[in-house]
Amino acid sequence: MDRRMPPTGTVLAKRCEATDREITVKNSRVLQVSQVLKIGGELVLVRECHDPVVTVDRGFGGTVATRHNPRVTVVILGVAMPENTYMPPAMTGG
Repeated sequence: MDRRMPPTGTVLAKRCEATDREITVKNSRVLQVSQVLKIGGELVLVRECHDPVVTVDRGFGGTVATRHNPRVTVVILGVAMPENTYMPPAMTGG
């Protein structure tokens, strides 16, 4: 069994309830503020990182905050852009 960390994120170190705003992960050093993470079917937005605890906004993007068990993969999807942020046409394809 391969016990290395997933290359696109980390894993939960302990269970988190749907109401928890802080999650504990194996390695928060791979995470940064403003990243959107996927845990199961839920998206969360990273607000603070203090290894191994990460403060997040739960149920980001209209997803539903749910309980997650330890060892669930936490996937980094990318960085959220603030509202009304200008992106040059070359970046948007326009």
